[in-house]
This record gives sequence, C-alpha cells and structure tokens, in this order.
Amino acid sequence: MGIISAILSLPITVILILWILKMKKDDPFPKGTVLRTLLFGMLSTIVVSILSVGAGIINLIKLIGLDGINKLMTAAKSGNETAVKDIIDKLISGIDNSFGIMFIRTFLVVGLVEEIFKFLVMKSSVKRIKNRMCWLDVVFCGALAGLGFELYEDIMYSGNGLGVVLLRLLTPFHFVFGVLMGYLYGKAMFTKNKVWILLSVLAPALIHALFDTSVQMLHYNEDIFYITFAVTILLIAAFVFEVIMIRKWYKTKELDIDLLS
Repeated sequence: MGIISAILSLPITVILILWILKMKKDDPFPKGTVLRTLLFGMLSTIVVSILSVGAGIINLIKLIGLDGINKLMTAAKSGNETAVKDIIDKLISGIDNSFGIMFIRTFLVVGLVEEIFKFLVMKSSVKRIKNRMCWLDVVFCGALAGLGFELYEDIMYSGNGLGVVLLRLLTPFHFVFGVLMGYLYGKAMFTKNKVWILLSVLAPALIHALFDTSVQMLHYNEDIFYITFAVTILLIAAFVFEVIMIRKWYKTKELDIDLLS
C-alpha cells in the first residue's frame, strides 16, 4: 500500500515539472539547473524538519522543564501510562491553542522557515542563468523550488493513508507558493525595488501559515472545519488561476522581459 500511495501521490507534481520543461524546450535552463533546483528543494525540507524538531524540543523544555522531560522519559521507559498521561495533559494545558497564537507560531516555525529555504533555492537557480533570463524564467525557478518541496512531501506523506494521498493530489500548494514567490522576486528584479524581495518571502509564508493553522486547529475545534474548507478551496482556485496565468504569460510573451540587460 505504501508504494501504491507513493505512486498515486506523485502524478500532479511530475506533470507540473514536465509542463514547465515543455515550455522551456526552445530556450532550456542551463544544464543541471532543473535537477539541481528540485534536489535542493527536496533536501531543504530535511533541514526544515530538523529545525522544526529543534523548535519543538525547545518549546517542550519551556513548558515542562528539563525535570519534566526526565520524568516523561522515565515514565515512558517504565511503562507507567498514568504518569505519561499526566505529563502530557500538563503539556497540552500549557499550550495556547487560540487561532491567533497558533497562526503566529506556525508562521514563524513553519511558513517563514520553509519559504526562506525555498527562496534561497530559487535565488541560487536564478543566479545560474547567465545568458538571457526573463521574468517568466524566475517564476519557473520559484515553481520548481516549490515542486522540489512537493516531491519530498508526496513521498513522505504517502504512508498516511489514501485520504491524505488524494488530498495532496488536489492541493499542490508548494507550487502555488513557489509561483507567487517567483513572480514577486521577478518584479523586484524588474523594478529594482527591494520591497518586492521581502514580499516574495512574506506573502507565501503568510498564506502557507494560514492554511497550516486552519488544518491544525481541526484537532482542537471541529467547528473550524468551515474555515479550513474555505481556505483550501481558495488555494485550489489560486492553483488553477496560476496555471491559467502561466499559460497566458507563455503565449502572449507578457513576461518575456530580459532581466539581465
């Protein structure tokens, strides 16, 4: 089932990669750029995961202290389920799970960190383009950095059941965030206005955090389902809109603006 789930979760991501390569066939990226961008996008998720675990450990220490962690480990080793439950209950009761606090926490620990790493991957890929680079190329680099993230997560989440796999098929949101990032960074290069560089990280990070927070809140408040559903639908609409716009930009040459001249 794990292999089948992994195979099922990949098609949209692979199709989007092939779609970008098809549009670049007459003016391909420098050799190895696409593979490098995807690979570094995937590897950056590992770094982000390590940082997230580290942040979780620090938060755990702040909530129950080193003494509490020692008690938790001792209770777990001895099989004392009552003691483990008491410590976990104390841990949960010490966490503020209001939407606002969770959004800030998710923005700082997940959204901002992931989008910064995606930005670094995208920027590195953009720098490899030496001969001619247009605005749409920057959008493609942002999209590919996001798809590298998507590839890794497709594989990692494939063991979480068919429902999660099907949901990921419908929601290639790292692509959405990557396209937005690439467009805004391209605008920064075109206008020479560094404000757009900041927005190229903050805008996708905020949207990313909003989606993740709405999903996490379901564990604490089922009534939040309508917000989660609305945010998901809006992001699916954003995905469709971006695909339409990329196709339009490609056909009309609207973003065929040389950024290296």
